[in-house]
Amino acid sequence: DIKMERNVNKARALLGKLRFVRIDAPSSANLAQNYPKPFMAKLVFGESDSAPGIPGAEAYVSYQRRQTSGRVISRTERVMTDTGGVISFAPPPPDFVGKATLKFSLNLDSARDLLDKMPDKFAAYVDAISEDMSRRSLDFDYTIVSMAKTVPTGVVIIDLDKDGKAAGSSTAQGGLFEAIAKEKFKAGLAPIDASLVISMNDSQILKVAKAQYGSNLQRLIYGIAKPVSAEKDGSMWQAQASVSVRCIDFATGMILYSGEKTAIAVAADEASARKAALLQAARDAIAKDLMANLP
Repeated sequence: DIKMERNVNKARALLGKLRFVRIDAPSSANLAQNYPKPFMAKLVFGESDSAPGIPGAEAYVSYQRRQTSGRVISRTERVMTDTGGVISFAPPPPDFVGKATLKFSLNLDSARDLLDKMPDKFAAYVDAISEDMSRRSLDFDYTIVSMAKTVPTGVVIIDLDKDGKAAGSSTAQGGLFEAIAKEKFKAGLAPIDASLVISMNDSQILKVAKAQYGSNLQRLIYGIAKPVSAEKDGSMWQAQASVSVRCIDFATGMILYSGEKTAIAVAADEASARKAALLQAARDAIAKDLMANLP
């Protein structure tokens, strides 16, 4: 027991001198573009930031990526310190907008394996060392931004009726426009022929939109919104609606975004339920996805 206590204290003393020192990192990055510079840190052994670096040490780097479902998850890779103890890493171009964190942590897996073999009576020692080991890391907080807000963009969304024809309303368009306007996008309504929008013929839509709005706009957000189902549930109606949206760039002809989202709403009558479902699909589902992914 005495030997164990002494070794634990020695291990904790050594761990206390292992530190990551921040060298440099970007404070922000643009969506879908390479990072302006890598995240850099130095693994040192000592009390001060100028302590000697540790070469050839393995570390983990964790950063966030967005799944196709829209969920942001953490990915981890292994990296090595160079001859001076420095780690330099740039993740792939970011694929979501918002706050993000990149983390360097020292690989102490072999030590953790040893801890797992210690008898239960030394649990307090294991907890103490594990806590010290978890601190051998460094976090970089930064922000991923989209330049889409600054690009003059037109919006046209056509509501469809149950037969797939233009319904004559603008519920979905109003909901999407409300959402992006709230986030201060440089956007305006850009009506074009409803039958053309319903066709979702990208090349023709681009041609017509450029002819009508090319002098004032650089992008067009267009799409269709349609009812999926509606049924009575007790005294209330439940409706489901779907919104499909694309964003095309006038200069390149590239589709910068393409997505489809659905939403369900409940109301006292069928018409109100259908309208609420369209509004939620456009304002709360597709608009958020669009703003999170439009470069």
